[in-house]
Amino acid sequence: RIIQELVNNTLKHADAKNIKLKTQMLPGQLEVVYTDDGKGFVVEEKLESRSIGLQSIQSRVNFLNGNVVIESKPGAGVKYIIHIPV
Repeated sequence: RIIQELVNNTLKHADAKNIKLKTQMLPGQLEVVYTDDGKGFVVEEKLESRSIGLQSIQSRVNFLNGNVVIESKPGAGVKYIIHIPV
């Protein structure tokens, strides 16, 4: 569901041409790195606006006792780095 929301956000908002998804098992955790080459956004503004999509992603990651880092800026796409303990 997390990845589904990431893809949905990209398709609805980013005007991206490419999506990259990398998953790997690290010691004691699953790492998911998701990037797109879309419009990007100011992360702080989206988090403050209480974006439903970002809230959903953060809520699901928190439910799994994980953490998510969001890197983006206008014109530079977006990168989500998610770690979930296993």
